[in-house]
Amino acid sequence: MVKYSSELKAEVVSEYLQGDISISLLSKKRNLPRIQVGRWIQNFRLSGADALKRRRVK
Repeated sequence: MVKYSSELKAEVVSEYLQGDISISLLSKKRNLPRIQVGRWIQNFRLSGADALKRRRVK
């Protein structure tokens, strides 16, 4: 399983929320799975910035 940093998640969500790019184009641009980008955006809308933080660190 690939882990993504909180900073990357925040950058991707912020870029999407600026309104100039779709989830599909953003995922292609960043080379990320479209479903994952959509989840980050959905989680951000439901729970705010805390939803983008990693819950566990080994």
